[in-house]
Amino acid sequence: MTFKAETRPIAPAVVASGNDLSEPKAGLAVWFSMIEDPIRRSLSALAAATARPQAFLVVIAYGALWLILEPETFDLHGLATLVVWVMTLIIQRAEHGDTQAIHAKLDGLIHSIERAPNRLAEIDDKEPEDIEDERQKNS
Repeated sequence: MTFKAETRPIAPAVVASGNDLSEPKAGLAVWFSMIEDPIRRSLSALAAATARPQAFLVVIAYGALWLILEPETFDLHGLATLVVWVMTLIIQRAEHGDTQAIHAKLDGLIHSIERAPNRLAEIDDKEPEDIEDERQKNS
């Protein structure tokens, strides 16, 4: 006994509308684009916040609360967790400082060149994906 797979053509209404059944629904793409921008802005703000000295106070407060509320679970593993967190903040702060210095130098160079577009000096305020798009346009 052999089985033959039945194939049916795509409905004419689907073909006429340009919708392909393998493509995600347009509603999902619209929904994702609506939430993507706030997520990108939130992540950028979080990255900038972790470069501030107040982030270290959060780690110290977290460690102190851990010691007060559950001292029996604060062992070598807990200390290693806090050390990793502090090292991450140190690296983030150093990277942020280097990036800010580079941007300040580049802004000075852009402003000193008369024919350079001033929009490049304000590109720091954009999201990383928007900056990548701008670089593609300029290359």
